[in-house]
Amino acid sequence: MFNYFCEVGKMKKILDFYVDSSLHVALSSLSLVLVTRDVFNISLDIFYSLFVFCSTVVSYNFIKNFKLDKKYYGLILSFSNPETYLNILSLIIIIYCYLNLLLIQQILIIPFVLITILYALPFSLINKTSAFRGLRLVPYLKVYLVAIVWCGVTLIIPLIKYGDTDLLNVLCFGLERFIFIVLLMLPFEIRDLKDDELRLFTIPQIIGVVNTKRLGVALFLVLCVLNLLFLKLENNVSLTIYLLTLLLLLKANEKRSKYYTSFWLEAIPILWLIMI
Repeated sequence: MFNYFCEVGKMKKILDFYVDSSLHVALSSLSLVLVTRDVFNISLDIFYSLFVFCSTVVSYNFIKNFKLDKKYYGLILSFSNPETYLNILSLIIIIYCYLNLLLIQQILIIPFVLITILYALPFSLINKTSAFRGLRLVPYLKVYLVAIVWCGVTLIIPLIKYGDTDLLNVLCFGLERFIFIVLLMLPFEIRDLKDDELRLFTIPQIIGVVNTKRLGVALFLVLCVLNLLFLKLENNVSLTIYLLTLLLLLKANEKRSKYYTSFWLEAIPILWLIMI
């Protein structure tokens, strides 16, 4: 029995590292890239896929650590912390992969990288006299900025580079992915309600938890209409994923454990990839 609990404890530590070091959310973003590849039957080079995965690791670790401790640079340079090695390795891979991307890919990535940097950096900590506090702290923008970056990196860039170059089609599929990411983000917004500053004006802060879930229902219906009438790609799988996301949103509340959002919700894109 003692050995059993020891093994369970070890597994929990591994799971915590996997989630807390942003490997899970990085796998989620990579899964959405691969969903785009499989749904649209396009080819993707390994450099772009690795760039997306490692960029997600670094950006999410940076944001989380700055949020938890203002002395982030002390944390990232602490070689007793396994995340340090993961971040350094990821940065090396990011630079190597970016240099091996085609010029058009490098250009298309730049706006989303800039948004991520402006979102991640807490300018108020770097320069206390600065009136600009970073995009993350600008009212109303939080969920939409995340959705724009995820939509652009996981769908728009792969489609423009490797697949459909028709602007109308790209915008239509981009709208679907954007709405899906917003729907996926709503449970996180509810989870963070007790921690977010009131001046951020997040969706649950503005309309309340109940109305946030109603908004999720409305977004689900829009996704169904878009998918059935216009997109007509992998309808059954896509609708199943949308429905699962909605159900997890309806069950979300501020008291859920971190695994509810940071593991199960972020596993939805991974499940989507498996189901295709």
